[in-house]
Amino acid sequence: MTSPSDEKFPWLPVVGASLLVGMLSAAGAASLQRMENRPVELWPTLASTVPSWVFWGVAAWLVFAVTRRFPLAAPFRLRNLLTHAGLAAALVLTHTLFTVWIGRMAYPLATRDSGWGTWFVGFLSSRGVANLLVYAALVGLFQAIDARNRLRRQELSAAHLETELARAQLHALQLQLQPHFLFNTLHAIGVLNQDDPVRATRMIASLGDLLRGSLDNRAAKEITLERELALLEHYLDIESVRFSDRLTVSVNVPTAVKQHLVPTFSLQPLVENAVRHGVARRVGASLLRIGASAEDGRLRLSVWNNGPAIDLAQVKEGVGIATTRDRLQRLYGDAGRLELGNSDGGVLVTLEIPVHDQPVL
Repeated sequence: MTSPSDEKFPWLPVVGASLLVGMLSAAGAASLQRMENRPVELWPTLASTVPSWVFWGVAAWLVFAVTRRFPLAAPFRLRNLLTHAGLAAALVLTHTLFTVWIGRMAYPLATRDSGWGTWFVGFLSSRGVANLLVYAALVGLFQAIDARNRLRRQELSAAHLETELARAQLHALQLQLQPHFLFNTLHAIGVLNQDDPVRATRMIASLGDLLRGSLDNRAAKEITLERELALLEHYLDIESVRFSDRLTVSVNVPTAVKQHLVPTFSLQPLVENAVRHGVARRVGASLLRIGASAEDGRLRLSVWNNGPAIDLAQVKEGVGIATTRDRLQRLYGDAGRLELGNSDGGVLVTLEIPVHDQPVL
């Protein structure tokens, strides 16, 4: 993040602007000479006006540096005001000397009968107030730029803190999901170990693969749908051992959508919810369908099971669904949706997010 001391003086715009004002001033002086039926002295006119304005363009660097160190903005400090008063007086006097010297060089015949003192006092009395206004304008300009930059830094800092907070909250939610799943799986292994140690051992191996994959992706808030399906495959291996021939799983995910990003560990809670409240409650064969599609800039993930219908008014969301819904809100705001309902003789959970290939956090 850029600090105030890192901001450099805008030499090119300031000096360029002063040169432009000098040229316009010279053009105005030449026009006045023509209106008064005097011969237009182009080069003397340019020499006596342009350097005078370029002086302020170069001196603006000093005004910029002093304004940064001794700002006149609130809170009021007498030391800062006196510093600017001294610098303004010094620059006005220096500018007067410089302009008189340039003028005497440009118009040697017109100025030879008058001494330096006469020209200096005359120019100071006629242009001194205007030069003080130029100094004040520079101070005001630089303070406005500084205020704008300071506000921008504060906005960037606030956005940075907000992003870090969102990441921390998402990480906490992600960690909440993993122990929830782990405890459920260990309980299933414990029950199965008493009746079929071979199948229990297979479940333990699949659990190890799943945990390894989860650890590999623990720092990522989003991963490709392809990697998410790979994680889900380990979980489905565990459930296929647990329910043996009772569970049939079909996955219909087009290759074209597999590279889109989804929240890490987002499908597994939906599938676990379908298994726990649908498959586990059926006595006969159970069906589980997992699908994905992309249309109109929206990525839609779906998990359907042929379990008993649910009463939406009585549904109490568990850790998996509630946490996934919270993660969608934090990642995508109102653009992320999670819906649960009855469909096609079973229960359907759909997750919708904007199609994107770059992480949102």
